[in-house]
Amino acid sequence: MQQAKAPLLLFACAALTLAAATTHAVGWDDDDFIIAGNRLAVYDYDFTFKGYLDNFDPVGLDFDHSANLVVSGTVLDDEFVPTQGISVYASNGELVPEAGFLNNDLGRVLDTKVGPDGHYYAGTTLLSSFGDRDVGGLVEFLPDGTTGREFLGRSVSTGGRGGGSGGVDFAVKNHSSVAILPNGTVWSGVGSTHLDVAPNTYVDAFDVQTGEYLETIALDNGQIVATTMRYSSATNTVLMVDNSIGVAFERDLSGAFLRSFDSPVSTSALAITRGPNDDVYLANIESISPAVISRFSSDGVFQESYELDDVRFITNIVWAGNARDRALHIGTLPEPTTLALAATGLALIAHRRAR
Repeated sequence: MQQAKAPLLLFACAALTLAAATTHAVGWDDDDFIIAGNRLAVYDYDFTFKGYLDNFDPVGLDFDHSANLVVSGTVLDDEFVPTQGISVYASNGELVPEAGFLNNDLGRVLDTKVGPDGHYYAGTTLLSSFGDRDVGGLVEFLPDGTTGREFLGRSVSTGGRGGGSGGVDFAVKNHSSVAILPNGTVWSGVGSTHLDVAPNTYVDAFDVQTGEYLETIALDNGQIVATTMRYSSATNTVLMVDNSIGVAFERDLSGAFLRSFDSPVSTSALAITRGPNDDVYLANIESISPAVISRFSSDGVFQESYELDDVRFITNIVWAGNARDRALHIGTLPEPTTLALAATGLALIAHRRAR
């Protein structure tokens, strides 16, 4: 891992996590769920607990173009000091040695997604200064840990719009949720309460390649904020969680409302993913045990709930079955120059899918 020059930031919740005893990391299969909470936990498709991946404070979860798990949050550096960073895991549960980095510009991140360029796009809180500018909001991080572009939204001073990495003196820097769409667009939910900025009621859309602001998508049908988001390739829609009311929403790529997911057994939802049979899984963030996962059919009808005793403070959830789809169909996978290389690549993918 590479150490970026940034002031050390400590999280109170990380102290609880670091107190846990180290355990042997487990891997995951195509039908497993991975949950970020006070621990990074692996569950089978029926939520039978399988084990932990690591002991740091995980928050953001996504899969990269090689079907590896990308985890953002608190990481232990070489001297076992908690700092902010990204770790990358192979499906056998081992860290990918050439991937991952430490960089406190990540701040307190809720959502991190992998873009079509392989870069990481994180919704961060404003926790550090970087020269004459503050680092926060929706920020790009390169695979080597370098802090990239900031995506600026509504201008606080004028109510106008800024784009890319400059052009506005006072811009909203509290984008927390991130969704990468297949049309080259990145969505980021805004949690601002600044002056002339309507608090929490919209999502900003940017061109992921140029960083330019594209449009604002108003939230409706009872949704106040997009606390976390996840693009669903199975349905070509975006799943969102409004933690302020504990309800999830699904919207098409224009932002139009499709349906909501309101669990009768949980009022504090924060994490969401698409799972087996295109069902939707909504996780609560309660600190008490057990944690609760609610399962809905794809049309929004509640089916059942699962109680989990092995993880608390759930902030994110992914289903590994979505990783292989991303590896095969999304992003800029290296194109082999010979048939022999192509065969080798397919063999590697087949090996990952084998149980």
